[in-house]
Amino acid sequence: MPKKTALIVSGAVSQGAFEAGVLEVLAANRERLPIARLAGASSGALNCAVYATGIRFGKEVQAATNLVTLWQDDATWNRVADWSLKELLQLDGLATSDKVLKLLARAVEGCTSGDTTDVDLRLTLTALDGAAGKIGNEDATTFEYSKEFSNAEFDTEDGREKVFDAAAGSSAFPGLFAPRDVAPVGPCVDGGAVNNAPIGWALQDGSIEQIIVVSAHTRGGPQPDPPKPLHGPNLLGHLVDILVNERLYRDLREAAWVNSAVERLRALDGVPRETVDRVLAALSFRPVDIVEIRPLSPLEGNTFSGFSERRLRDEYIDAGRQAAQDALKKMPL
Repeated sequence: MPKKTALIVSGAVSQGAFEAGVLEVLAANRERLPIARLAGASSGALNCAVYATGIRFGKEVQAATNLVTLWQDDATWNRVADWSLKELLQLDGLATSDKVLKLLARAVEGCTSGDTTDVDLRLTLTALDGAAGKIGNEDATTFEYSKEFSNAEFDTEDGREKVFDAAAGSSAFPGLFAPRDVAPVGPCVDGGAVNNAPIGWALQDGSIEQIIVVSAHTRGGPQPDPPKPLHGPNLLGHLVDILVNERLYRDLREAAWVNSAVERLRALDGVPRETVDRVLAALSFRPVDIVEIRPLSPLEGNTFSGFSERRLRDEYIDAGRQAAQDALKKMPL
């Protein structure tokens, strides 16, 4: 019986092409790895929005194929960014993300009809005006906002437009794209700024047995050494890498700690298994398999380089395919 699996796709700007290569392999193995829950931020939100639509209609393979084509042919500065003098003069950014909406709509062509299945999608946004949160029983302000979509919301063009609008907001990289108004939270920018890989959301679902985390950065860090000289585009790209990886590192470390704590509790001598299970339930501790799909070696260029070079985007896609195939070989059947 396949494990109930959640898919978490982190942001990577132009290196989101790597994620498209991963999704192509996961789609080809969809019976072995049925995915019903997805979460993404930044470029991961764009990829998840399309792939979740494919899952809804049993068209994962077509959705993944469309994503690969989109990244190969359309992930260029002029096709992604809708340059805007108005936004520039207002110091909001260099462009709007309106073109991104059109690309997403094209990416689901051929994927929006057929028998439906359950799917749950969460997209992370950075809410510039803040959002209501809680610390214990006290009201608090958070800037992390999660927009959730499921099932019938993918079934109509209007519903999908709302999904794509949130995905565009989640990928609105500050300084490059102007903030995007996403109902009901208001102006939003790149979700990677607050939570680039929302693993915690999947861990909160008691039915999830396995989490696949897709990141375009090697486990050892964004790259062996920071790019030199470390200023201008190199500095910006390196800061993005740090932003992308730090929260992911912390969430993975926490998940590993929970798994280790569960194993230690279950290994206690003289304590009935039933008692241990009650303690674990009270603490909301449970073991979850974490499968990381990352490049086998650091990707060439910085996080923006792929927008300028088709060669790099093709390499990123191939690297995603290779990384996913390698991860699947190591996963138990």
